[in-house]
Amino acid sequence: MKALTVLGCIGLVACASVPQSAGLLPASGDGIALISATVDSTDKVTAKAETDIRGVDDPAFRAKLYASRRDVLRTTTAQSDPNGQLAVLDLKPGRYVVVGAYTSWGAGGMGVDSNARQTFIPIGREFEVKAGEVVYLGSLAFTLDNNERATVRNAWARDASHLQATRGVQQINGLTTRLIAPEGEVFRRR
Repeated sequence: MKALTVLGCIGLVACASVPQSAGLLPASGDGIALISATVDSTDKVTAKAETDIRGVDDPAFRAKLYASRRDVLRTTTAQSDPNGQLAVLDLKPGRYVVVGAYTSWGAGGMGVDSNARQTFIPIGREFEVKAGEVVYLGSLAFTLDNNERATVRNAWARDASHLQATRGVQQINGLTTRLIAPEGEVFRRR
């Protein structure tokens, strides 16, 4: 009974320390870019996409957005959570480019598989981040089959729900939506 009481008290302290209304604020003088990726494939185990993001004004900057069939965008809704990842990039003001994505599917297991399909999907779309700005760049919906492609989506409702479920973010003041390409635009493998 004593152990149960102690655990109950610890639980109350933990609950009391969680902020009830968190926000997403850029560091002083910086900005934040939000971009997500999902992967759909007949390969339910090993399909993945790794999106390469680089700095135009700062060539030393590089970031990766990795998404696979095993990743989950947790949401606050009762619907099943989709697979994928959301990147929250703290960035200096400037221009950046989503170069493209390296994808693979059909590996079938843990080792090297000669049936694995690996491709590069060029995207080549620039975006800008301003000081104090939180910009939503959209979602890249990767379809990995015999016609590998990435489709730009505005999935803000889902991605905002993910931020709420995983980080407690309730509000984002001054959010700007600038998709990296028009919604529905498709980028195909080389």
